[in-house]
Formats: sequence, C-alpha cells, structure tokens
Amino acid sequence: MDATHSAPNTPEALRRAVRGAWATVLQHGDFTDTDPFFSVGGNSLLGAQLTAVLGAELGRRVPVRLLIAHPTVEELSAALAS
Repeated sequence: MDATHSAPNTPEALRRAVRGAWATVLQHGDFTDTDPFFSVGGNSLLGAQLTAVLGAELGRRVPVRLLIAHPTVEELSAALAS
C-alpha cells in the first residue's frame, strides 16, 4: 500500500471494501450483507481470490479460514475490524 492509498479505517469503510471485493470476485452485486458467500455463487477458488483481493486492499494477509468462519459481508467485516 502506498502513501496515496490507505486501508479502510472505519467499520463502514471496511464493510464497503468487503462488499466491493465480493462484487468484484463474484462478478455481480446481487447479494445482501447477510447472504453467505458460498450461497451467492462463491466457491473455494473464488474464496481464495477474495481473500487475496481483500489482503491487497487492506495491506495485510487475510486467511481463507476467516472467510469460512465468517461467510457473510457483515460477519467478515466485523472479524476484520477486530
């Protein structure tokens, strides 16, 4: 991450970043913040891609197991915030 781009630093900004990463990886935005990733078109390969996208956006490693344990935008955002 460079000086012109900073990681989301509020809960709302983090939720928007997670939601945006989901839409990018899934190639659609037809989901709510409470829909499980694997119920809206996600699979293990897309999960790995999602965590890589989020890791790049946040400037830190995001393990796939975090997505598995917290499979919704709402839950994943909260887990990343803690």
